Amino acid sequence: ETYVDRFQRYPFDINRAVLSYLELNDFPEDKVLELVKNLESQFEQIHGRPLRQTAPLDTKQDGLDDEIEALRDSLKYAALVDEKKP
Repeated sequence: ETYVDRFQRYPFDINRAVLSYLELNDFPEDKVLELVKNLESQFEQIHGRPLRQTAPLDTKQDGLDDEIEALRDSLKYAALVDEKKP
């Protein structure tokens, strides 16, 4: 705490420390879930928005599905046109 108070940073890589802790304890599911929830909560408090945004991903997926459907239709049409040619 004294080091952090003085230098405003940790004396080690906090990301590596968390991952090492989880590895030493065989990544216990309950601890990982707790960490994820805490990180999401902190992110939302700091940035004023949720970390995960599902709506844009759903929209992207819908757009991708529409593109795939249009490509399928194009291929079907191309196959029909090709079959009609002698």
